Amino acid sequence: MNINISSGTRIEYERVLNEEQLRVIREGEGPVLVLAGAGSGKTRVLTYRAASLIERGIDPHSICLLTFTNKAAREMVLRIERILRAMPQGLLAGTFHHAANFFLRRYARYVNLPSNYLILDQEDATSLIKAIAKEAIPAMRVSAEAVREIIGLSACGEESIRDVVMNRYMELSGFIPQIESIAQAYEKKKRALGVVDYDDLLLFWKKLLSQENTGHKISERFRHIL
Repeated sequence: MNINISSGTRIEYERVLNEEQLRVIREGEGPVLVLAGAGSGKTRVLTYRAASLIERGIDPHSICLLTFTNKAAREMVLRIERILRAMPQGLLAGTFHHAANFFLRRYARYVNLPSNYLILDQEDATSLIKAIAKEAIPAMRVSAEAVREIIGLSACGEESIRDVVMNRYMELSGFIPQIESIAQAYEKKKRALGVVDYDDLLLFWKKLLSQENTGHKISERFRHIL
């Protein structure tokens, strides 16, 4: 789907970007690494590169813009719309968790998830862990929030619970067996309830990308990831 620039004129990149920024905009196909400090115009460059791709006839459906906050994602989409004077329909823009959820909704069955899974926020996840700990180990004196953090670090960092505790939570080293037990129960409970937490979104997305069938489908859909 091509977007016709409403003014019918070329975007004047030279008027709003400096020479280094223009180099990024004009770079062709393939990976591009841009290193820049705070306040140097990284968001501006990303939005103008996306606009440039669309202006050149690239389907917005094949562009994925990733950032760390929903606010930044919304701002980038609004900037692109202002530059093009048209809404880029089909462009995916959002946080890494948003993108992960986007793919999981479509390919949930490939990682043994129901397509209507629910997402636990940090407060929900902490409450579930607290309930599990209260039932399984009533006398345990470790906060549910600390246990949630340890479980998350273990999952995302591909470290054992023991290693996470010994490296970052030495004061809890006496509770390692209990935390391991809670982590196992937490995982089983999530699967039984058909829910995922924020860490699961990223881990299941990684799993989708590593599988040949789903990884190929995702890479074919998005040819430009910014």
